[in-house]
Amino acid sequence: MGRMAPAFGYPVFDSVGAFASSSKSRLRLRPVVACHESGVQSSSHTFEDGQDRSGGLIQWALRNGIRLSSVSIREVPLAGRGVVADNAITRSTTAIGAPGHLALQEDNFRGSRPPRYLNESSLDEATWRRAPWWARMAVRLLSELDKGPDSPLYSWLNQLPQTFNTPLHWTDDQLAELHYDAVVQTVDRQRREILALHRGLFKGSGVTLDQFTWAVECVRSRAFSGAVTPASFQERLPLILFLWTISGFSLFLQLFTLDQIANGTAAALVSIIAYDFLFPRILSAIQGDEEFLRYSFCPVIDMINHNPQENARVAYEYFYDRFVVILNSDISPNEEIRISYGNRSNDQLLCYHGFVIKGNPDDIYVLAESFNDLIRRHPNSFREFDLQQLETVLMDGLGRRGTVFLARNQLAHGAFDQATMEAFRMLHCETRDFLRHRKSNFFRKAQSPETEKRVRHSLYSIVQGELRISLSNISPSTETVIGRMQGSFREEKLCILREALQVLSQ
Repeated sequence: MGRMAPAFGYPVFDSVGAFASSSKSRLRLRPVVACHESGVQSSSHTFEDGQDRSGGLIQWALRNGIRLSSVSIREVPLAGRGVVADNAITRSTTAIGAPGHLALQEDNFRGSRPPRYLNESSLDEATWRRAPWWARMAVRLLSELDKGPDSPLYSWLNQLPQTFNTPLHWTDDQLAELHYDAVVQTVDRQRREILALHRGLFKGSGVTLDQFTWAVECVRSRAFSGAVTPASFQERLPLILFLWTISGFSLFLQLFTLDQIANGTAAALVSIIAYDFLFPRILSAIQGDEEFLRYSFCPVIDMINHNPQENARVAYEYFYDRFVVILNSDISPNEEIRISYGNRSNDQLLCYHGFVIKGNPDDIYVLAESFNDLIRRHPNSFREFDLQQLETVLMDGLGRRGTVFLARNQLAHGAFDQATMEAFRMLHCETRDFLRHRKSNFFRKAQSPETEKRVRHSLYSIVQGELRISLSNISPSTETVIGRMQGSFREEKLCILREALQVLSQ
């Protein structure tokens, strides 16, 4: 079901992947974001009572049809709990298989009905229909929890983390210690959106803001997304059995010939299966760029930690209606099973998972949320430009364009963000070239050596200013979990600035 990726947050990271199918119609999935079991640099959550519920979870999983192939849930150094191999396991083995009916599921085209349990407690249906998938899944999670031991998922829900250390829960002073506006702005947007949804969804139902926030973080941290299928093959079985029954009666009563019945039944079966696979693609084609996705929060699979060097992947088997974890390589005894959440910057990992990866190849440094903001942040770097030309560039829409950032994977090849380079080329070019080509794609390509030199000099000045600001601030304390996350995060951002200066000085 495509590359694993979060579906919200900052910057835009709705990266879309394709089906990864096999003879069993496995559909590759991707997890979405917030706070996961893994820590990499630091643990992302704690338990209020300090109890280890892993043993009870495994017993519950086995009783409910979850298949585990020589794997167990254990404590992992620097990562909290994770899934670890008990014995050597060969490549392509299905390490975990979980029935689809055990998962909490939602889709992003907002056609689902609210859970009956909470719907009887003044859940606002109008807000429900407008709410994003993660808010609706959070409501489903709260609905299951509200059932207590009567919920079939009780043992699994009982081991979910009780608290989170993501920046969403930091104080304003702790956020300020990052000296990085992008995260502060992301957290502000998160808080405002969650507050608005809580007020709209739970009018008089008794669900507190803390409870809703906790549920949101749980589903964002542990859900997986993939293309929507209207129904699983097993859900189609009653219809298929009905077709066979009708075919049998038709043959018995000699209403049609055997060839006619066989051809009609085969055509109906192919149509049903084709509809399940083609339906989301047809909807996506009608809607344009929007991809229709289904999100699943699945027991045990939600315990697998992230690592860019993944050794497993998550998939959905249509004909078996189950979620599976398939190994990409041979696994040694006591080796942790790891999946990749996709190409995640440390901004995303910190805001939605609560950890930072050292040397993350997909990390970025956000200079500003727009070109206008960049000018306000570094006015001295823009004093050399012709004021009229600068105003024209901004009026043409350049100032309203997206995030201005440095990407480590681009710096590794001596390159910079295309939109940023285009903007500076427009500012540094000759007036006649600017007036002639400002409405075209002319500035997307490299200009004269002299122009490119001036562009790199401007970028050098801005990056140097960012580095000066960062180095002038005292590093946060490393005596606390949050302090260690702050320190790791800032050090990684400083590394990107230094890498950018090195590229620009060549």
